[in-house]
Amino acid sequence: MNKILSFSKALFVITIGFMITIAGCKKSNDTNNGSGSGDDYYLKFKADGTQKEFKSQALITLLAKKDGLYSAVLQGYKDFEGQGTKDELGMIVMTNDEIVQGNTFQDPQKATDKDGMPIPKLIMNFNDPSSNGYLSMGTLSDENGTVVLFPDVVADAKLTISELTSGYAKGTFSGTVYLSTDANLKTKVKITEGEFYLKRLQ
Repeated sequence: MNKILSFSKALFVITIGFMITIAGCKKSNDTNNGSGSGDDYYLKFKADGTQKEFKSQALITLLAKKDGLYSAVLQGYKDFEGQGTKDELGMIVMTNDEIVQGNTFQDPQKATDKDGMPIPKLIMNFNDPSSNGYLSMGTLSDENGTVVLFPDVVADAKLTISELTSGYAKGTFSGTVYLSTDANLKTKVKITEGEFYLKRLQ
């Protein structure tokens, strides 16, 4: 069990670090879509019924194929400047097929890396206003959605890309995320009614 939890926490740290790095590198391209307002891009959702709207660094980045996998990072902050990982939601997509408009990625679906190892197609992370980090459970579930040793835990993250152009992406998302520091995985947040309109960087 400790091995599983250590893996989950390590993946959480990697996920957060990856998203912060991309956000930092692309800071000059913030959320302005060319209209001059800078307020048009967003991630909107409910966290346990509380409405959230993150407009800072509301971005999608599609990365070049590597080791047999296409990948994308979607993210948004309530206020990126000076807050670090507070009030942030991000998603990482990994798939063997090219990411295109109309794609849906859903736990417990898996991609396969170059060594044949299963990898979750979608990882969702959420940081609350106190910087508590929550993570979806596709990383710990098998291909049937079973999370070994934690029968009450669900792997139900879902992302649909309804529009994808050279300049933006739109779609919906939802899922259950679990507090990364809770060894029993009892503390969770339900993400519902998620929708996004993100500036595309790559």
